[in-house]
Amino acid sequence: MGEQQDVPERLQQLLNESKVPPEWHATASRSLEIAEMYAETGIEDYRAKKETRLFVCDADKVLSSRQSTDGMRATPYGSVREDDIRRSDIKTSEGGRRLKERLNDKGSLVTDGQSNLWAFGFLFKNDATGVSSLGAEVFDQLAKSLPAFIIVVSAEGEIKLFAGHAEPIAWLKSERDERALQLPLRYPPSLKVSNGDRHEDLFLGRAGDLKDLLSWICPGKGEGSEREAEPEPYIVVSGVEGVGKSCLVCEALHRCYAPLTKIWLDASSREALDKTVKEVCTDLKQAGVSIENEGDHRRQLHDWLDSNSSWVLVLDGLGDKELIWESGESKRHLVPKNHKGTVIFTTRIEGFMGFPLSKEITLRALQIADAA
Repeated sequence: MGEQQDVPERLQQLLNESKVPPEWHATASRSLEIAEMYAETGIEDYRAKKETRLFVCDADKVLSSRQSTDGMRATPYGSVREDDIRRSDIKTSEGGRRLKERLNDKGSLVTDGQSNLWAFGFLFKNDATGVSSLGAEVFDQLAKSLPAFIIVVSAEGEIKLFAGHAEPIAWLKSERDERALQLPLRYPPSLKVSNGDRHEDLFLGRAGDLKDLLSWICPGKGEGSEREAEPEPYIVVSGVEGVGKSCLVCEALHRCYAPLTKIWLDASSREALDKTVKEVCTDLKQAGVSIENEGDHRRQLHDWLDSNSSWVLVLDGLGDKELIWESGESKRHLVPKNHKGTVIFTTRIEGFMGFPLSKEITLRALQIADAA
């Protein structure tokens, strides 16, 4: 099994909030790839009549038999033909061929996060009633009651994932086509942490600011949303030292599930900025971007930002505008003037940027009642 860091960032965030065991997280990533493959290449005429489900769970538990009649195994959650329960690796060429065929069959695909046990054509109890659909309550309840998650692919090729007590998230086909690079996280972990069967939100006192920031970074429905409109080009978060500027921005990045490349730079000094720019260039190169090791890293990052969209760049602790927009003849601007992403500045100086199109949040010291 792969390690937890093999999981894409926004899928990892969802799984961290759920009851899905960490040892299954790499399986979650592989299962999502399977769902995307089906959404893109499923038999169109057949898929137009139905949806398909991937149910990733403790297969030994879910497939445990109450009784077996006429070749059908009845379980607490539904039924499946005995001949359709296998112990073989679905990653093999034979397994892959069968998988593509069976994803177009009636019923759900059950896969295991720890063993090679899997089954196709699994009928949940609600399937017989015709109730099941994208976003059906049965999947939400199953995901909350079992150490499992469910990936649903609709007839239109949309994908929705249910996991634990986290809010379900969905990807539209157009959103999946947007291939944002996922770079290593260079900012602190989320304050929304899992605690056994529950998840606790330790980010207190700035719910309104967090909601505003999320709506500007990934316009839509707030936390967990996908982009539905153009994001704000410039956002300033200002406040005195230690008031929580960086913490607020960090939490917003974790809770925005839109397909974004998230870049965090230390802009507290020229030395710190140059160091983190070089580190990000290394990350970009490892992600497949053409970067020269000994080149002008500031210029190379500028050029990547200028030629790409769907990114958010955080300049943390900025106090001098010339660090990013230099004057004089030898200009080495870091941020493109007419970019297609979102730039977030954290600074101690209120009204620091003064852009007519920028959004600003000014943080004040929390009162005891607000922090409770």
